[in-house]
Amino acid sequence: MKFERVVLCILGILMIYIAFTLGEKKPDLVIGLLGATLGGLFTFLGVNISLKYTRRMNYGRFYLHFNKSQIYINSFLIESEFISEKLRGFERSELRFLHFNEDLNDLKMYIDSTIKTLNKDISEIDYNHLDVVILDINENAPIEYYYDMNFIIIIMADIYNSILKDGKYLINDKPDPINFNNINRINTGKPHSKQVKILEKRYKKVKRNMKLK
Repeated sequence: MKFERVVLCILGILMIYIAFTLGEKKPDLVIGLLGATLGGLFTFLGVNISLKYTRRMNYGRFYLHFNKSQIYINSFLIESEFISEKLRGFERSELRFLHFNEDLNDLKMYIDSTIKTLNKDISEIDYNHLDVVILDINENAPIEYYYDMNFIIIIMADIYNSILKDGKYLINDKPDPINFNNINRINTGKPHSKQVKILEKRYKKVKRNMKLK
């Protein structure tokens, strides 16, 4: 509604200016201008609100799925921070006793569940072709959220790979990293603790835009 408020303020100032400058000399003209302005304003606001409502109704399923996926995104964030603390706070020799394999499996499961919740038609995920998976997710996403959905999934996968690389000597049977193929990753190479903060920031932005808690 910020755009509508700006328009209202500008038109309000314009109407006050017209009323003061032409009010006494040409009252009929002022009344006509004010009427036309108000009519145009209400038409504009009505169409704008209607378009927003229609768009939200059309993509209602996606909003519902994203709302459900918050369970897994939140769990991924918590688990990632927990693993980062493990890697920072313990000697490497001790980490073998801290269920590092299970932690990695949990991270992969949360990525899996997030993707499958965003698009219920996805039953199997090929992590050798994450670019194709992202295209499938965006089948049900509004255009304005394409980049955000891509960003969230890509950085979740990047965090997983980063943690996998950092703890490669602590894993008995090292799983394969997620293959990004030709996906552009602007945050690759950063410490996973920093990537978690970036994910959290973008995730909050998307929730705010969708008016979700």
